[in-house]
Amino acid sequence: NYEPSDVRQLNLLMSGMWGILQRKRSEQDLLRKNEEIMAAYEEITATEEELRANYEELVQQERELHRNEQQFQSMASNVPGVVYRVHAKPDGTFIFEYISDQSIRILGIENNFNTFLENFFQGIIQEDQERFKLSMQDVVKNKKPWDYEGWFQKPSGERIWLKIVSNPIMEYGNLIFDGIIFDDTDRRK
Repeated sequence: NYEPSDVRQLNLLMSGMWGILQRKRSEQDLLRKNEEIMAAYEEITATEEELRANYEELVQQERELHRNEQQFQSMASNVPGVVYRVHAKPDGTFIFEYISDQSIRILGIENNFNTFLENFFQGIIQEDQERFKLSMQDVVKNKKPWDYEGWFQKPSGERIWLKIVSNPIMEYGNLIFDGIIFDDTDRRK
């Protein structure tokens, strides 16, 4: 038999022990959560460092690309012709990827990718237009170098003798023609 005071003390002791156990569990949960947070922080820090390194690499590549682009532009502007790159699509359409600034001086037409082919074709004199089209279709169909000569009339009315040379390459499954359009009028005379 226990005295009521003994039971009260035993209840207080048990209640205190229960509180201590709950605090211990809470401390362990907090320690585990803290470890998870620290691991996540270390992972974020490592990811941040990796992102920073990748960013620096991208900045360096962008600088190199810009430098290469400037070099290419400089070389293309010194070529005595219109340097171009055109994608010949399977549906028969052409998409220009590059046209040098020389197009304005030599052909009298802007080097606008969207309007260049239409403006260029308008400059091919009427009696040569069919031959020009067939020549283009032939080189695309047979994926062979293009060597074309014919008269071209600038928007100003001046006629020049063109020589177009181009070589096909396959790039990522696409047929691309890199070429040059020359004003060969002096040789023609």
